[in-house]
Amino acid sequence: MFIDRVAGYDGAEYAHRSIATNDTAAFLRGVLAALDGGEASADAAELAKEYAASKRAMTVYQQHLLPAETAQLLVELAERRGNIGSVRNGILRLLDGGNSQGLINAGITAGTEALCGVRALVLFGFETDELPKLDFLGVVGRTLEKNSAANAHIPTADVGAVTGTITSADGRILPLRAAFCPTAPTAMDALRSLAELFEIAL
Repeated sequence: MFIDRVAGYDGAEYAHRSIATNDTAAFLRGVLAALDGGEASADAAELAKEYAASKRAMTVYQQHLLPAETAQLLVELAERRGNIGSVRNGILRLLDGGNSQGLINAGITAGTEALCGVRALVLFGFETDELPKLDFLGVVGRTLEKNSAANAHIPTADVGAVTGTITSADGRILPLRAAFCPTAPTAMDALRSLAELFEIAL
């Protein structure tokens, strides 16, 4: 189930059902009311029914997109049904910029402001509207819509073929072991090769 304030958001593509609402807090209050047998919208009542019937439930939300009041309603909903504090039961809060936490752990903290004067750039599975005018753009990993016109593309192994570490959503650095043999270099392999080519110490 996917709930969002705006219909058509990409995160809904994997959900078996999507609910669009302009007031998430009001919708969640309706779900809580439905759990108590009170009146609620058809969507809120249906979600309450599915949630109540679930043996386990994980709630995932992005912290920077939800006000504190709405996040508290998610907590109340989980506590009401006992879906918190055990394996595959609980709430996962995604922090803004969480996908770049590994770079921060490695000491790389500069943002797009560091691109001033840059004429050539290599991106690692990333896209942005904030790129300066470049003479050369290389892309390592996934080719995304905004960097599809890059001068060079270097495919890399899927995360399932990588051995190393990964930073979890709650900030823990966890070991990562390859589940299958890679069919392409890893992103770290590509980074080392580029560093060696340009004589940069990592």
